Amino acid sequence: MNALRTVLRLIAFGLLTAVLTLALAVQALVLFAAPRARRHACSRLFGAWCGAMLPVLGIRVSTEGPRPTAPFLLVSNHVSYIDVVVYGAQLHAAFVAKSEVARWPGIGPLARWVGTIFVDRRVQRDVARVNSAMDAALADGLGVVVFPEGTSSAGDSVLPFRSSLLQPAARAGRPIVAAAIGYRTPAGSPPAREAVAWWSDMTFTRHFGALLGLPGFEATVRYGPTTPADADRRALARRLHAEVTALHAGEAAAPPIGHRIEAPASVSSSAALRSPPEAHHPAPDPARQPQPLLPTPLQTPPQTPPQTPPTTPPTTPSDPRPASHPPLALDPQRETSCP
Repeated sequence: MNALRTVLRLIAFGLLTAVLTLALAVQALVLFAAPRARRHACSRLFGAWCGAMLPVLGIRVSTEGPRPTAPFLLVSNHVSYIDVVVYGAQLHAAFVAKSEVARWPGIGPLARWVGTIFVDRRVQRDVARVNSAMDAALADGLGVVVFPEGTSSAGDSVLPFRSSLLQPAARAGRPIVAAAIGYRTPAGSPPAREAVAWWSDMTFTRHFGALLGLPGFEATVRYGPTTPADADRRALARRLHAEVTALHAGEAAAPPIGHRIEAPASVSSSAALRSPPEAHHPAPDPARQPQPLLPTPLQTPPQTPPQTPPTTPPTTPSDPRPASHPPLALDPQRETSCP
């Protein structure tokens, strides 16, 4: 079943990509003399392709917070190449990507045609060129999506931000938005940090093949409010990192996103192990029950210690073990969910 699903999705992916390539070629000829209109057309065609790819890949997207309207600079954590598909289906924007993507077979030319801004992080002076390209996209009325971590991660946390690509927003005081993205796979499938997140030494071909074999997965996007950028890009990077981290962790009423959302019971289970509820302690032995320091209206402190045993035998505790060793309140259904 997984093999058939993979083949069918791969065919659909190829067909949709071929249609997008043809549409991009046609609009390039029609709008050759209008670069601004061509850039907007490329962005909308890419957004349509991303929207069509969501059901093909079995991605269900839930969104929290208002989506920004262009022009804007959106800063997000980076988990996988699927981030681009999810954001591309929702936003009218260009993306900033590492220069290695431009050399990927098939994907590289397509990314270049849809207006992706490539940055070579190994060359310091390339940042100035990228900042100029970002300025041009924002001036044309597009949004720009940046992943300032500089690499993708397992989605457990938000890596430190690099401030160099935040210079255009800081210099012009443009609107800037913090966002966080995370994924969850269904029960019985590998966790999202292995099946969706693309990080460490994972190869693209093997990872994409395994992704196509998944029955489906969920993507959660949380948008923060649109705010003006700080003039100091380093201070801006620190503020945005704190905002993205808070969105990633979730508000008090919302679960965290990322791979941690896959096993929320583990938190409750570990909490139960650390602090068992009082209801699970054995009933105390009346003979060992300490007397209250102050009498209550229904109790009178004894004047002398009792000299004779009680007329009725003490009640047998529900648990024969000593009171100093209360049982661990383990839920059988939670014992199998380890953090």
